[in-house]
Amino acid sequence: MKKNQDIRRIISLIRLLIVKIFFKRFCKRVQSDRQKRSISIVRRSDTVLKADKLYLDQNLHIGRLAKEVGTNRTYLSRSIKSIKGMTFTDYINFQRIAYAKEYMMNYSKAKTDSKTDDMSCYLTSYKTNSRSNSKSNCDSNWNRNTRYSTTIDDLAIVSGFGSKRNFIRYFKRLEGITPGQYMKGLMVRQK
Repeated sequence: MKKNQDIRRIISLIRLLIVKIFFKRFCKRVQSDRQKRSISIVRRSDTVLKADKLYLDQNLHIGRLAKEVGTNRTYLSRSIKSIKGMTFTDYINFQRIAYAKEYMMNYSKAKTDSKTDDMSCYLTSYKTNSRSNSKSNCDSNWNRNTRYSTTIDDLAIVSGFGSKRNFIRYFKRLEGITPGQYMKGLMVRQK
């Protein structure tokens, strides 16, 4: 009798082990499918953000991007966190800082090429994507007797930040220096 009970227990344990193995495999498949969907959603959000430059909109919120991508806010937020390792806000601000850095590099080059200090002229042409005409327009409108201000405020607004303070804070967190220091470094390298 004891032998039969022992055999039944062993068979039950074997069944449990088999169920456990299948359950682990099933969970891995589900996790893999979820990871693939998350990657797809983040890729779509990257495409939408970059194609339409939505990250430049100061009023961009996760609900709007989720709608553009075709998912819900929670899933988009979790996907960004799991794939990119950052929150939605950090993800958007990372895009904005990249844009600001590109802008500063192009402005620094244009300023060196044209000898102009007219950032406002360059800001307008850069934001409307008419960079090819920006140099000639800025050169023809530039008055050597007028000193145009190159402000971090303007750059913060163009980059999609609501305030200069937030722009500087995020820039310093990502780059380790302020935007002003970054710009000075670019100007020194361009000379």
